[in-house]
Amino acid sequence: MPKYHGEQIPNKEQEKIKVSKLHFLIHPGYELIEAAKAGDDLVKQDLTKYKKLLDSYITEALKIKEKNTELLLLFLSENRDFLKGLNREKNKFNFELISMILFETIDALREILGSRLIVIAENVPPLSIYAIPSRWRDYLKMIRTVTYQNKKSTDMIKAVKQIAKERGFYWDENVESEAYGEYRDICVKEGAKNLQRMFVLKKEPIIREELTDIAWDEKVKAD
Repeated sequence: MPKYHGEQIPNKEQEKIKVSKLHFLIHPGYELIEAAKAGDDLVKQDLTKYKKLLDSYITEALKIKEKNTELLLLFLSENRDFLKGLNREKNKFNFELISMILFETIDALREILGSRLIVIAENVPPLSIYAIPSRWRDYLKMIRTVTYQNKKSTDMIKAVKQIAKERGFYWDENVESEAYGEYRDICVKEGAKNLQRMFVLKKEPIIREELTDIAWDEKVKAD
């Protein structure tokens, strides 16, 4: 039976688990991507704020792990400039640095949650073509993603539910949900509304302010 960092995926003979809460992690690393697009040398910048924000997602995953009826759905950013940057000499190092930081975060989330993490790639080419160091390519092949390009959102929802079903999980319209990530005022808030509609959820997702870029911007200013 396949395993994800030591965690077994339930087979068809095992009892299905009803999900009590869906966590929507929307566009982690987006602020880093925007910083790289600005053209500044990221090595000379203080990346503490960005890393702390990503670390906060890992801390949350540790809490999710304690409750075996909760799933984390991670939505990668649709940012074509990210891919262009990786294939361009100018700022190429910035984007390689970002990819390392971002995929280290995803790797940590997978290590913690195993089959309870599903990664969704929004209208971007396969992750395997990213110009990241070769040691990450096998990892990218292993990670189970839902990629939808120019397709109806319902196709993505069906794919997510199918993967969850294969892993032994299901939910209904009464499931609780939370949304967090980057940026709060656009991607997270609007994404939460869209996901409620697409997943046909009776309750609105709760916006976790403390796990968004706004909260960490305020903390950095306070420091």
